[in-house]
Amino acid sequence: MSFTSISCQSQIQKQEPGKTNEDTVDATQTQAIVPDTFVLPVIPASITNAEKRAEFLTMHYWDRFDFTDNDLLLRPEITEQAFADFINILSYVSNDWATKSIKHMLQKIESNSNSYSHFLQLYEKYLYEPNSPFLNEEYYIPVLETTVNSKILTDTSKSRYLFQLDLAKKNRVGQIANNFTFTLLSGKKGTLYDINSKYTILMFINPGCRMCAEVVDALKSSNEVNTALAKKSALKSELSIITVYPDDDLNEWLKYLPDMPSLWINSYDAERKITNDTIYDLKAIPTIYLLDNDKRVIFKDAKVERILEFFR
Repeated sequence: MSFTSISCQSQIQKQEPGKTNEDTVDATQTQAIVPDTFVLPVIPASITNAEKRAEFLTMHYWDRFDFTDNDLLLRPEITEQAFADFINILSYVSNDWATKSIKHMLQKIESNSNSYSHFLQLYEKYLYEPNSPFLNEEYYIPVLETTVNSKILTDTSKSRYLFQLDLAKKNRVGQIANNFTFTLLSGKKGTLYDINSKYTILMFINPGCRMCAEVVDALKSSNEVNTALAKKSALKSELSIITVYPDDDLNEWLKYLPDMPSLWINSYDAERKITNDTIYDLKAIPTIYLLDNDKRVIFKDAKVERILEFFR
């Protein structure tokens, strides 16, 4: 699966003085649709604040795009490129405004089933697929919230989006992560909340997973991570790392254990409640979380590079 790279230049910064198209555009004026292509909206010259310009751009980003042209949907160099740029530009505004802009865009196309279906696929590909460089469930949640209330989809079609919405709303950044029981090699049991540590790296992994091995090696070789692991007081640790094997082939897990650092908490889900009760969204392995002292989520579905950067 390929993802379109970012190409457009942001119009957020105010242009140099001089006569431009901006001078003739009013903030309330409807800008004409341009057929057979994608054209950015012209930001009125009266909007000079960078934040307000970014807000205007995201809210009006699709005003000049012809959603009724089905042929445009088949031209990723135009439509998917514009979509990738839209996702990128959302980072210049607050999450609340990004949510409004996403919902506004979807409401514009709800009457066109072809466009609606096409852009739903793009939103899922870019914001929800685990290997997407644009992965962002906080942006995908307003997509799902709009979709499950859409009049254009059948209840059957909505069911998968309802399921995704339920998972996406679990263990969000800023929330307390769901507790669960884990089992160690010795048979001793514990819970996530039992771990008394300033920070906790929670990883769901599988033996034989190449990416899991790469993540483990990256953490094992990090001086900063190892330094944090070694910091312990009478009350708590600076950092704990817990790995959880969520499946039921314990023989494979046992073969894998010798490669795991002894300072880590290496465990398995004996009752398989994490998977069966969908306590966590394990759409990809490894799945990595960074939690704070209260087990509040700092990073969800994080790349190992982001974890390493946090401890530098």
